[in-house]
Amino acid sequence: MKLINNMKLCISLLVLLFFAVIKSTLSTPSQFLKPGVVAILSKKCKHSKKLTDFLVSNNVPHTEIYLEDDSEALNYVMKEKNGKVPWVYENGQFIGDGNAFITQYIKSNNNVNKQIGLLSLDSIKQCTLSDNGVDHSIIND
Repeated sequence: MKLINNMKLCISLLVLLFFAVIKSTLSTPSQFLKPGVVAILSKKCKHSKKLTDFLVSNNVPHTEIYLEDDSEALNYVMKEKNGKVPWVYENGQFIGDGNAFITQYIKSNNNVNKQIGLLSLDSIKQCTLSDNGVDHSIIND
């Protein structure tokens, strides 16, 4: 009897986990889940520009999604990311902000110009979006 109850509990937990994974995947805009590196940016945020400069200078193939051009992305960032940019996804997985991506990229790529990466890492913070666009206040300055 105890074994049956434990099995029922395990099955219930697996079902809950399954629905949690489905919900989180469905709530993330599909354009963020493309193969490769996807950078979520704002045209008005200097830190978005610094991230794209790093990606370009290190020849990282990537897709740029600008919140000013994509209302679904803007709504998601305002709701799920507290209105902060930039963010990076890679192969459908959330990596984090620009610093998280650069740190991971430097660790996994021997051919990266580490000096450029470290300079970028020190200078990329985040901008906070307001309801009417980008407020240039900086997070973690």
